[in-house]
Amino acid sequence: MTTVTEAAKSLIPPDDAGRLRSADLEAICGDPRLLNAFVERLAEAADGIAPGRRWTAEELRHILDLALGGAGADRAEVLGGRHLRRHLRKRCDIADQYGEPFCCVVLHLAEGILPDVHQSVQEAVSEGLRRRDLVFVFRRRFVLLLGGLRIEALTDVLTRIYRLVKMGAGEAALDHLASISYPAEEFDAPRALLDAVEDQLR
Repeated sequence: MTTVTEAAKSLIPPDDAGRLRSADLEAICGDPRLLNAFVERLAEAADGIAPGRRWTAEELRHILDLALGGAGADRAEVLGGRHLRRHLRKRCDIADQYGEPFCCVVLHLAEGILPDVHQSVQEAVSEGLRRRDLVFVFRRRFVLLLGGLRIEALTDVLTRIYRLVKMGAGEAALDHLASISYPAEEFDAPRALLDAVEDQLR
């Protein structure tokens, strides 16, 4: 934290630097005016370091929030892949009985990604979803189970997730994605949906 703080001090206008009491990142982020000034200067510095990857002030502010753990309480739950089939069956039962739709999205990661990139994608995905959603983790796949969501509303969700993944892990981390909704005409029974999802995991 000391290193971050010292770097932050060099980016903050002199009249604001003196307002830091505990001299840490939490103090910077606790003051909206100070945070905005810091993020704007940080964006300028980041652009100088990596001209090909321009960060907006909004993106950098979001990264700082994640670093402080401020958004963690609203993240989607992350589960191991072995739990997927059981939850899919449960969602299908709810959809059949009560007419509540859901979407299932399979994110395919690029080959040969490092463990830290895999972790970064996982954090971005869970952050980009609602608390009621579920994320299932596989070696090179992430399955997102989005309850109460129709396929028409999926574009906004995927755009947000893609932006977060690009911010953290980089655009090259994702190979492609596939989305499936239920109920749908192509799935005459839950078994057909389960088979379609499993095909995406092979």
